[in-house]
Amino acid sequence: MLYEIFERVLSLEAAGRRIVKMNVGEPTEDIHPEILECMIKAIRSGKVRYTS
Repeated sequence: MLYEIFERVLSLEAAGRRIVKMNVGEPTEDIHPEILECMIKAIRSGKVRYTS
């Protein structure tokens, strides 16, 4: 399934779509405040495992 996703990403980029990859590297944009709050809430509730 991973390869299918990667191929889809390549296809979308080739078509001019901007794709934000969140798998490796350093993000160039700040985290949206709502996402940050959800992350903090998850950590405080103990959801700290890889698949949480």
